[in-house]
Amino acid sequence: MLPKIQNNTGFLEANNIEVIDSKGNRIDPEDVDWAALSVNKFPYRLRQDTGADNSLGLLKVELKNPLAIYLHDTNARYLFAKNERWRSHGCVRVQRPTDLANFMAGEKLLENDSLEENGAYSLPPESHALPQKVPVFLLYLGADIDENGKLVYYKDVYGWDA
Repeated sequence: MLPKIQNNTGFLEANNIEVIDSKGNRIDPEDVDWAALSVNKFPYRLRQDTGADNSLGLLKVELKNPLAIYLHDTNARYLFAKNERWRSHGCVRVQRPTDLANFMAGEKLLENDSLEENGAYSLPPESHALPQKVPVFLLYLGADIDENGKLVYYKDVYGWDA
C-alpha cells in the first residue's frame, strides 16, 4: 500500500485506514513524511475500520506466529471463483468462514448465512476465545501430485523458490 499512499494520501481516508504509531496512537496522515518511508523503514501500522469496505470481511482468526499471519473472511468473495487466488497482503482468505469458526470452536457460534445478512457489517466486533488451541499449518507448495498421480509444478507467485 505504501506506493499508493505516497502517490495520494487520500487513499487512506478513501479506504477507512488509520495510521497507528508504535505506542498505539492514531497519527494524522498529513503529519507523516511518506516520501521518506520504505519497506525497511516503516514505523507505523495501518488499520482499517470494520465495516463493508474492510478487506478482512466479518471474521478474523488470529494465529500465534511471528509473521502476523491470520485467517480471514473477505468482502471480495468473487475472488474464490478465480483460478489464481494468491492475491492478498500475506494473510489467508477463508472461503467458508462461518464453517471454519464453528469447527474451530467446537460449537455453533455463527449461522452459515449470518455473515451475509443485512446489517451484519454494522455490528460491533466480538471476540471468542477458543476452548482449546487448534494447530494450524500453512504450506507453500511449488509442486504437488494431482488426482491422477501426475507431478504438477505451480507458478512461484511469491518468489520463494528463487
